[in-house]
Formats: sequence, structure tokens, C-alpha cells
Amino acid sequence: MQQRLQQILEGCLDNPAASSKALRELLDTDLPRFSAACLPTLQSRLETPGGQFLVGLLAARNLLVEPLRNPSFFSREEAIAVAQLGARSDPLLDVKLARQVRELTGAAAERVLSILDVISDGSRVVPLLAPLMRQSDPRLRSKVVLIIGRSIKKPEWVEQHLRDADARTRANAVESLWGVQSPEARGLFRKAVNDSHRRVATNAMVGLYRLGDPAAVSLLLETSRLRDPRFRSSAAWAMGEACDPRFLPPLRQIDPEPREIVWPSVRSAVERIERAAAHMRECGLLDARITGAEILADHSRRLRLAVAAAEQWEPLSLLATNFVIWENGRLVADYRVEAPHGQEALVAGFVLGRDVDLEERDLDQAREAVLGCLEQKRARDFWAVLQHPNEAIRFLTDRAALRKALGETGGSSGAPCDVAEALDRLAEAARGARGSRHLIALAGPRAGQRDGEHVLRAALEAKATVHVIEVGTFEPPHALESLCRETGGIFLAMRPGGQIHRLYRQVYSSLLNRYEILYRPEPGPATAAAGQTQIQAQIYSGCGYGEALVTL
Repeated sequence: MQQRLQQILEGCLDNPAASSKALRELLDTDLPRFSAACLPTLQSRLETPGGQFLVGLLAARNLLVEPLRNPSFFSREEAIAVAQLGARSDPLLDVKLARQVRELTGAAAERVLSILDVISDGSRVVPLLAPLMRQSDPRLRSKVVLIIGRSIKKPEWVEQHLRDADARTRANAVESLWGVQSPEARGLFRKAVNDSHRRVATNAMVGLYRLGDPAAVSLLLETSRLRDPRFRSSAAWAMGEACDPRFLPPLRQIDPEPREIVWPSVRSAVERIERAAAHMRECGLLDARITGAEILADHSRRLRLAVAAAEQWEPLSLLATNFVIWENGRLVADYRVEAPHGQEALVAGFVLGRDVDLEERDLDQAREAVLGCLEQKRARDFWAVLQHPNEAIRFLTDRAALRKALGETGGSSGAPCDVAEALDRLAEAARGARGSRHLIALAGPRAGQRDGEHVLRAALEAKATVHVIEVGTFEPPHALESLCRETGGIFLAMRPGGQIHRLYRQVYSSLLNRYEILYRPEPGPATAAAGQTQIQAQIYSGCGYGEALVTL
């Protein structure tokens, strides 16, 4: 039987329909022998198409429950993998397993609960597992708390179990709230970080981290330096759960003694973080720019950061814990991040006039790029487009009217448009619009050589940020670079024939992703040159990786 079964599974990839029919016929012919033969076969073929089809067949025929609960068939890890595949064919597999738990005790019940923790969202099994909350075995009770807590996601329910005498139960109750975005969950995590048991406290720190609360960073660093090796081990484990590359240097500085307690957690965390960092870098680069940096009177720092995703229009929704700040080579643990313009309307003015240095094809490409940005305009945002020297400027929310205005190019015979004068007029008009004001200009190599200071004053008075996309070659610095820098904007240069639409996407994306970071530097010896402060901002996220540098 086993030899025949293996032959069918080997042919599954070449002829799935025939293999599927043969497996069903084999099962219907001799069910006991089929079951005895297929389970050992699965252990070596679980990752193959044939093995996965076999799991689905067993699940559909209600033949998986007994092998999953029986450790003589599969290890716990194998049982979880088999159950995940089986649940695709049998949506009620979690319910069938939950009914088994009531008849089991000790390791057998714990094994089934471990499987349910992975394959079930909990909603259907809560009524079946609720009676187990009265279990005298604290290990079983704690696992039930985790499954039920993940299902109901109620901080008030979790808080009741923070009074449990068993640390496992308290820790799993806290873990069940990971990912719940609510003030109540945040408050519960902040309360639980003071728990006397290391696992409860570090689970709460992980919960805060996943909510984007940067307080978790300093809490984990403090815990990693405690004398108690069990706390250091738990802190290393939690850093691994965060998968945050900022923790690599602190992990390598953790006292590893006694090695049998601390070192395994440190090594595992380093491996997890290195894999996560590689993955985030593979997701693509984020264009991060520090558009403003200052040292305040109380010696704290304020950074303004603009972030653009190369292939994404939508806001990035970065959490504060996605940002990593280093000053003079030292990690900043205590900081906060704000997105001051996240809910504010954008007031965007575009200069698309015929600069004497620009080719008509450059203008055509720029108009197409701005039309692409227009498709992403939010209903509440105000736009204006200035293409001719004397045209009236109106900031509108109506996308159709703006599209029509962009179509009225006037041709190459139109009078040249002085970029500095156009920016001046846009800044004046933007003063009457409510929102975060940004002026985006297409410019040639010689644009802005006159009246640059006048434009700067107008932009500052209007509280407008100026961004310039320059086309052509020039001897740096460009006359408009300082205007962008002084107003907190972005200056992007491109040779003729480049991809203008990418630059417009980059600028417009950065308008939707602007952050302010406030922090106080860590005490300790500076490693930068005397009299200088070097700041590095990094972003690690599922959208990619970015970094920016500034020297004050």
C-alpha cells in the first residue's frame, strides 16, 4: 500500500487529476491500510504538491483529528503544519479539535491547544473552550486564556486575568491583546510592564512596541541591563519579537552570563532581526529627507522628516517605532514622533510655465506627471496650476476643473514664465487657503538667479514649503536650492530626457508622509567632530528601508 501511495504522490505534479482520482480510489478500497500508510508518508512529503493534496483529502474525509492529537504520528511542529493545510479543506477542523480538548488532559490537551492557537481565530471555539477556564492545570488554563483573549480582544476581560496568581496566565492574557489598536489596550500594556514577572512585563513591552509606542524601546533597553539574567533573557526574546534592527548593537552588549539562560535568547533574537532587516531592505528603498533640524533652548532636538515611497501613492502610515534615531553614533531611546499634517488639507501650487531653459517635451512630461498626481488628490486638498505669466490663480478642490486647466497649455508660442515670479504669486495666493502649503516648480538650470531673496520672504510669510524639480545641467549650487532648504522643501535635479514622472511622484508622496521627531540626546561622550552634532534617521518598515543624515 505504501509503495503504491508513494508512486501516486510522485506523479501528482505531472498529472494532478489522475493522481487525485487514484488517491480517492485507494482510500475507498481499503481505508484502514490507507490511513496506516499515508501518515508516515506525509512526514517526508508534507512540502510537496502530492503531500498537500493528501492532507486535504484526509481533512475532507474527517480523518485528521486523531493523527493530530496523537504524538506518535506527528511532532507538535509537524501537527501544526498539517493542521494549517487541513484547515483549507475542512473549515470546521478547529471546532472538531476543540471538542477533543474537553476529553484530554496534560500534554495531550496542551498539544491540541497549541494547534488551535495557530489555526483558529477563536470565534467558533470560545464556547467549547470556556469551561476549561476552570482547569486546575495552570498551563492549560493559560493557553485557553490566550486563545479566547485573541478572539474577544477586550482589554477589560484581559485585565481580570492580570489578577491571576499564575504568571503564565497573566503573560498570555497580555499577549492576547497584541495588535489591538485602542487607548484601553495601551493603558493595560503600560500597567502590565510593572508586573513582577519578567514574561508578563516583556509581553507588555512587545504590545506597546506593536502599537507604535516608542516608550517600549527605552523599557526594553533598561530591562536588558538588569542584573537578573532571567530578565535579560526575556528582554532579548522581546527584542527578537520586535524584529527591530536598532536592537542589534544592544543585544551584542547584553551580559550573556549565565550562558545557559541568556545566550540562547540573544542568539535567536540576533538571527531573527538580521533576517527581518534583510527582508525590509529587499522591499525597496524609501526616500527619506531631513527637511529641518534644530537644537532647542532646552537642548532637545526637533527633526522634520519627509518620506516618499517610490512605488506607492498612499500614505505610508508609519508607526513611531518604525523610526530609529542616532546622534553622534549613540542610539536615541527616548523620543516621540508626530505627523502634524496627517489630517490637514494640502494646499499645493504647481508652476508649469515655459522657462527659457526648458524644452516643450519637458513641459509635456511634467503636465502628464502632475495629472498622475492629480488622480491621487484627496477631496479636501486645494490645488492651483500656474502655466502662463498673467493667468489668474485659483486654489480649487474640483479635480475636473484642475484637469481642464492642465489641458490649457497655450502651446510653445506662449510668453516665458519666470519661475521666481510665479512662485512669488503662488505664495501670495496660498496665504488665503487653509492647510499645509506647498509650492512645486519645474525649473531650468538658470531659474531663480534673480529675486531669490524676495521669493524666500514671500514663502516664509505664507508659511509655504517650496519644492523644485530642475531639468538640465548646472554648476552647483542651483539658485533655488537654498530656497528649498530654507523653507523645508526638496530640490531634485534631473538631466534632460530623464523620468520626470518619478520625481513628481517622489515629491507628492513626501507631502503625504511628513513627520516631526522630538527627542533629548542620550548622555555620554560625543563621537562626532568637536562642535558638531551628527544625526542619522532610519526607517525600517514593511514598505521598505530609508535613511537620512544631517549635521548641526
